[in-house]
Amino acid sequence: MTDARSQWTNATDPLSTSLQRLNDTLLVARSEASNPFRSVVVEATAAGQIEIVFIDDSLASGDGERLAAELTTLVREALSRAREQSVGALAEVKSDSRVAEAISDMKDAMAKPLPTAPSPRRTTPPEDEDAYYRRSSWLQ
Repeated sequence: MTDARSQWTNATDPLSTSLQRLNDTLLVARSEASNPFRSVVVEATAAGQIEIVFIDDSLASGDGERLAAELTTLVREALSRAREQSVGALAEVKSDSRVAEAISDMKDAMAKPLPTAPSPRRTTPPEDEDAYYRRSSWLQ
């Protein structure tokens, strides 16, 4: 039932489809980077998660500094590629008028000045409260 409902929602609401695509590009889709010999391979998601690091045995016992530099370069490359994939999906979500309106509302709310003094507290009970509730102890 849930599957049928989600298919119906996706078919009727393009925002739902766009959000699912954005989620997939951020968290599920992987991007790969490797050196020319594929002796070092890195897979990453756009969310910054490094999923796989493969280092061929022949490199594992070699020059550690060279391997670290190559690994760092490949991690950057994999993350960059993964994030590039998500840019289009994010633009698609932002293009929906409902999302644009929500973003505008959030920006407006964040632009309001912060309070400088606390709000005054009520010192007297409301008139509709009876004497029973105004007691300071149940023994009274």
